[in-house]
Amino acid sequence: MSNSANIIAVLSGDIIGSTNSKSPEITVVRHLVGHLSHLFGLVVAESEPIIAGPDFYSGDGWQLACLKPELALRCAVFIRSGLISKFGCDTRISIGLGDMGQVDVGEVSLSEGEAFTLSGRNLQSLKTYNDMSISLPDRAGELTDWTAVTTELCNEFIRGWTRRQAEVVSVACLKWGKTHEEIGEGLTPPVSKQAVTKVLSSAHWRPISKLIELFEKTNWKQLLTQEKQLLTTK
Repeated sequence: MSNSANIIAVLSGDIIGSTNSKSPEITVVRHLVGHLSHLFGLVVAESEPIIAGPDFYSGDGWQLACLKPELALRCAVFIRSGLISKFGCDTRISIGLGDMGQVDVGEVSLSEGEAFTLSGRNLQSLKTYNDMSISLPDRAGELTDWTAVTTELCNEFIRGWTRRQAEVVSVACLKWGKTHEEIGEGLTPPVSKQAVTKVLSSAHWRPISKLIELFEKTNWKQLLTQEKQLLTTK
């Protein structure tokens, strides 16, 4: 089947600063990554699951497939904000957008396809100054350069988050489009609208949310499928 339904996003990551893959901390972090991924999938899914995995490997490595590629960036930001706020640690994340190929739902890391190759390969090439990137097929043209630069800028903001800033951002990711008052009500304990505004402003949430919003408005399935069809007809 060669239609746009085959375009997915794959998120590959590993825990930053982990040195002992068998430590109790890594076990807790792995559990938390699984919980956050499941929670995100539950909240944003309409009628069908959008997350396959995560699957864990090499101690601190993980990978999941997002069947709605437009939601991949918000999922990544939510996972990072959740880890920072709940455990004080972070994860590198490489997002690959492309053909689905063969997805092994039971063990996502054993799946094959363009999106998996792009995600896994790019994770290995991430530099120490950048913890998050988006990789697109060559057929995406100049979009590949734009997504790489904008994601790197987004990452610079995330790197500076305190646990409190990350906590508020994680709720904002789930309560997408909600007011600051509603976000404040989702915190434990609840806080005022003014407090949420102050924290989100210090976390540079406005430019990050604008990037996520633009990413979600882009019809990646149609775009990457059309470009592939153009290449095959030349």
